Amino acid sequence: MAEASGSPPPQPTVRRKKSISIEEKIDIISAVESGTKKADIAAKYGIKKNSLSSIMKNKEKVLEAFESLRFDPKRKRLRTAFYSDLEEALVKWYRIAQCLNVPVNGPMLRLKANDFAQKLGHSDFKCSNGWLDRFKSRYGLVFRAHPVEAAATTVDAPTLWCQNILPYYLNDYQPKNVFYIQETGLLYQMLPHNTFAFKGETCSVGEVSKKRITVVVGTNMDGSEKLPLLVIGKNKSPRSFKDVLSLPVDYEANDTAWMTSEVFKQWMRKLDDRFRAQQRQVVILVDSLPAHPEVKNLKSVKLVFSPPDSSSSIAVKQGAIRSLKVKYRCCLIKRFVDCVEGNKRVYADSSRCN
Repeated sequence: MAEASGSPPPQPTVRRKKSISIEEKIDIISAVESGTKKADIAAKYGIKKNSLSSIMKNKEKVLEAFESLRFDPKRKRLRTAFYSDLEEALVKWYRIAQCLNVPVNGPMLRLKANDFAQKLGHSDFKCSNGWLDRFKSRYGLVFRAHPVEAAATTVDAPTLWCQNILPYYLNDYQPKNVFYIQETGLLYQMLPHNTFAFKGETCSVGEVSKKRITVVVGTNMDGSEKLPLLVIGKNKSPRSFKDVLSLPVDYEANDTAWMTSEVFKQWMRKLDDRFRAQQRQVVILVDSLPAHPEVKNLKSVKLVFSPPDSSSSIAVKQGAIRSLKVKYRCCLIKRFVDCVEGNKRVYADSSRCN
């Protein structure tokens, strides 16, 4: 009797069941109905005959999924989500947004998903990052990024002026009475740079709008008070101001929509009147720029002119500009959603709905 070799017997290979995409199942159904032999079809797609029979048995479901666009054709399973009615409504809404040329990004989908959940009575639904990722995967949604101009770099390192000169001016003022002001450009009609698109589809949301205004933000050192925004546009009486009795901001206009020395002087005198009425003495730090001249005869405001990089770095660290633009962006996204709700088209070069 021969001795055992000691090596384990070879394990039988387990053949894994091949998964077939919806698109391939449609091809298989067409081949069967055209009279091709089932054995040849099974061999071509590397599946067993009983798998082919199962596909034909569920023929109606496969055709309905393909024709209704409820599933990505590359998907291999027809399992529906728990909130299938919500997802179906969200996909239809996305299709409408596509037709109206409205770019759709993650925050917009999240906002609309939560809105549909409330309307459909899904009180336990929450549009988490995980749910949104699975939704995008189920329907083959991918981001199409558009090239954007490189952002301007900012200097955020403290300068010698901040370390040695600034404390000298702050000795006589409480933090609540020390203000920083900073200007920023706002592309107020800027559409989102990215939008979802179904796999295999081209993406087009038009050219990027370059229309801008200047916004001047100001806040005090301890963050307890914000100055009224100063907005500088090109039109003295924009159409959006029609029938508006009072504005929540200070508004000025000139041909370039930039800060000018005259606008700066007028605004400083207005702030001086404001603080004098409050019986306060404040110091305002501003960049030393040609558009920021000395303003004489101020009673309650002391202007301190710093090197441009110094006060800019302070303002950026406070996050005032970032906070403003993030909140404005949220309002703009809400407007895009409202355009879709009203069946209105968003023009490619603006946020105007029509």
